[in-house]
Amino acid sequence: MKKVAVIGASVAGLSTGLELLQLNPDLHVVVYELKRFVGERTVCGGAVSLYMMGKVGLKVPANCVAARIRRARIYAPNGAFWEGGGEGEYGYILWREAWERRMAEEFQSLGGELRLESRVGVEDFPWLRKEFDVVVGADGLLGVTRRFLGLTFPARDDVHACVQRIASMDHPSDRVDLYFGSAISKGYGWIFPEGPRRHVRIGLGVPMGLSNPKALLDHFIARMGAKSIFLHGAKLLPTAPPPKTGVYGNVVLVGDAAPWCDPLTGGGICQAVASGKACARVIAEGKLEKYDSNTAWLRRQNAIRYRLKKVLYDLSDPDLNEMIETMRDFKPSLTRISWAIAHALVVLALKKPRLLVRHKALRRLFLRDLTS
Repeated sequence: MKKVAVIGASVAGLSTGLELLQLNPDLHVVVYELKRFVGERTVCGGAVSLYMMGKVGLKVPANCVAARIRRARIYAPNGAFWEGGGEGEYGYILWREAWERRMAEEFQSLGGELRLESRVGVEDFPWLRKEFDVVVGADGLLGVTRRFLGLTFPARDDVHACVQRIASMDHPSDRVDLYFGSAISKGYGWIFPEGPRRHVRIGLGVPMGLSNPKALLDHFIARMGAKSIFLHGAKLLPTAPPPKTGVYGNVVLVGDAAPWCDPLTGGGICQAVASGKACARVIAEGKLEKYDSNTAWLRRQNAIRYRLKKVLYDLSDPDLNEMIETMRDFKPSLTRISWAIAHALVVLALKKPRLLVRHKALRRLFLRDLTS
């Protein structure tokens, strides 16, 4: 019987464990989790697009959906905005804690072993690698798996300090809002609804070390006219280039531990599911070396998103204002906000050739538009 240890019982780890037992019920899968219960202190905006859910085969129970999104707004520093959508659902805001608990219950019902309050240290890895055929690192950017492997921490500009509060304000229950500009320290802000109530998730992600994210968030909340209810939490989010490999002997990295998070939007839920499922398939086949090829599509996507992130954060407030202005007549079917941003950047580059000169990614997108 093949034995698999998974470090971390969040989306990436649980997706790996579930897929493994669905592919081969005879596997012995143990998930180690430091927290007292699954979903404890989860910090996440919870946004997922239906496009990415379909691409990675993700299905979420209806009672784990906090809001159904039909519209999205992107705000410029001067207060102007672009709005897309309005026809059909674009995506969901999830009750992630409840969803993770459901996943854990299903994992255990299939025979998986979940060990809560289990601290795995660097000194435990030699034993784990000997005791288990495969060890899956699903414990995030600051997890013990990366430390054991000796992987370097990403550049400070490629890690965002994210903070989020639950607040009360008048806000449509079917719309997400995104904010950019110097007022939030070259980062991004978000307002996500929590269903028909007046509660929203309002947060900021700013490059690590540039400023005090909690102070910026308090200022942002006041500017939005919202009333803070409680601090939902804080975390470091990798917005780094995709990994060249996720396989280190019999250790495989999934989710933010790799890292697979979308560098442009900060989204990581579908990426965690995709990497977890890919990991499970190669373990079941006994061919860990195929993991990198099976995640090549995600690597290509994130490489593009990373280059777009670098372009976006190179823009001044006047550039961002002009970018939103160029989007006024752009009314695509809202499937991916990132490609709405990409279109706006290409149009902006037509007016500001310096952007084409400075950014190879923008030149590629520009040529693609010309030839399509």
